[in-house]
Amino acid sequence: MSRKARDGAIRKKARRRVARLHAKVRNTRSNHRPKLCLSLIGRYGLIAVESLNIQGMARTRRLSRAISDVAWGGLVATLKHKAESAGTGVVEVNPAGTSQN
Repeated sequence: MSRKARDGAIRKKARRRVARLHAKVRNTRSNHRPKLCLSLIGRYGLIAVESLNIQGMARTRRLSRAISDVAWGGLVATLKHKAESAGTGVVEVNPAGTSQN
């Protein structure tokens, strides 16, 4: 889109095409997240999630795009909401000592 002329009809067409692709990705993610949460809640009685500083990790150069792309915060929020309505527990644990070499 950046190569198109500023006020041209071709740029408007390209902008609509890019917006349509972004909407498709957004809709796919918003459709997948509740399904994943419901399958996890149905499979496990208690779910433990690391209490990570997601905003701080998203500021790093190496991980920022990957963390934003996956939307960890939204997944955890959806998981808590669905678990609360299903009567299942979600526990945030301290991330210290959870990683292995």
